[in-house]
Amino acid sequence: MGNVGVSISNSGADEFRDLAKRLRKAGRKDLRQKLRKKIRDAGQPVLGDVKSAVTGLNVKGTGGGGVSARRQFNVERATTDRAKKTAERRGAGLRQSVARATKLEQTARGVRFVVRSNMLPPDQKNMPRHLDSEKGWRHPVFGDRNVWVSQKGGPWFGKTIKRKAPAFRKAVLDAMDEIKNEIKG
Repeated sequence: MGNVGVSISNSGADEFRDLAKRLRKAGRKDLRQKLRKKIRDAGQPVLGDVKSAVTGLNVKGTGGGGVSARRQFNVERATTDRAKKTAERRGAGLRQSVARATKLEQTARGVRFVVRSNMLPPDQKNMPRHLDSEKGWRHPVFGDRNVWVSQKGGPWFGKTIKRKAPAFRKAVLDAMDEIKNEIKG
């Protein structure tokens, strides 16, 4: 899944980098941490909305059974009673896995929202991109290459972030102004 950044604007991004440099040179670790916390706090509502968007996404398919079929499949494969109980309890589906892997990252260049593919099972690493696509994807049912189904997601990642970007951008700029004032004072 490609990273989606929320740009502050070129001048805002330059100000962010300059402020970060000034804080590093001044040795003001306390203010750097305060800025990072304010940005993280401002991003949490956006991150929550992105996670809600993916978990609430209506994935349409031409067959298959999703979580219930996966759970039943795992229960049938379990060899002990304990394994069967665990399989019945589990069943976290694709959308929940993608939501858990969705994070807010802060870098020297700014802030971005990402889906960390290393937090997804190997067979689901490309799925966030497919879920975000109107086009959809095809896959074999439980690995049976003779039975294929098509599924479609819908835009949830960039669309949600763009909708929340103005408020988030304002909160980041306000936090930067507050830190600048503390440096001067």
